[in-house]
Amino acid sequence: MNVRSQPTITVITVTLNDLHGLKKTLSSVEAQTARGFEHWVIDGGSTDGSRDVLVDYVASKPTSHFVSEPDGGIFDAMNKGIGLATGDLLVFLNSGDCFTDPGVLDFVANEWVGGTWEWGYGAVRYVTETGEVNSGSLQAPFRRRRLQLGFQFAPWPATYISSELIRRIGLFDVRFGFAADQELAIRAAAVAEPVTWVRFMADFLLGGVHSQSSFMARERLWHRMRVHNGVPVIGSRTADSMAAILIASAREIRRRGAGLVRRKGPDR
Repeated sequence: MNVRSQPTITVITVTLNDLHGLKKTLSSVEAQTARGFEHWVIDGGSTDGSRDVLVDYVASKPTSHFVSEPDGGIFDAMNKGIGLATGDLLVFLNSGDCFTDPGVLDFVANEWVGGTWEWGYGAVRYVTETGEVNSGSLQAPFRRRRLQLGFQFAPWPATYISSELIRRIGLFDVRFGFAADQELAIRAAAVAEPVTWVRFMADFLLGGVHSQSSFMARERLWHRMRVHNGVPVIGSRTADSMAAILIASAREIRRRGAGLVRRKGPDR
C-alpha cells in the first residue's frame, strides 16, 4: 500500500471589501482540527476594515499570512496566493465560503497519506447570505469529456490540488474570465484523473457572474477552452462552434439544476 508523508495544506482566501464574508471564512479556517496547514489571505486592497481584521487574525497565528494590495481580479489574486503558498496541497476557500465541518482538512490529509491522487474534490453545499443551505452537489463519477463540454465542473472550494501538479500545468489563465477555474480543471484532468469523495467538504455562497451571465456567453467560453486545449467536439473548431450553440440550452438547464454559481463579485 502506498504511504506518503503527512502533507502541509495551504488554504488560499481571496477577498475584497467583504468584511462579513471574510469573518465567516476566517472563523471556519480557525475551527479546523488539523494542525499541518497554512493560511494565506489575498486582499485586493479593501477599504471596509478587512485589513484591520486580518492584522489581528495573523498576529497570534504564525502559519497565517496576508497581503493587501490591488490586483487584477479574483484569478490574478488566486495566482498570487499560489506563488506565496508553501503547502503540498492547495485549496481555495474565498471570503464567504466555509468548510462544512472542522474535520475537512484532517480528512484530506489522511486521504493523501494513503492515496496516489494528485488532485481531487468532494461535494459542496450551496448556502444563502444568511447561512441557509439551499442545495448540494456531488460531481461524481468524474467524466473528463463531460467536464470539457461543461456538463460537469470542479467545485473549487472543495477541490484539493497538489502544488507539484500546479507547477506542471500552470496557473489560472485569466483570459478565460469567470471560467478560468474550470479551464485549469480541464488541464489538470488531461494529466491526472481526480479522485472524488462522497462527502460534503465546503459551503459555497450563492451569487455572482455564473448566475448573471447568459448561457450563450458561458458556452462561448467553454468553446474557447476546448479549442485552446485541443479537445474540440469531433476534433474540429468549426464543429465545436456549431455544437456550442446546440448544447448551450441543455448545459444551462443542467447547470441551474446543479446550482453552479459563484460568490458575489468574482471579477472584483
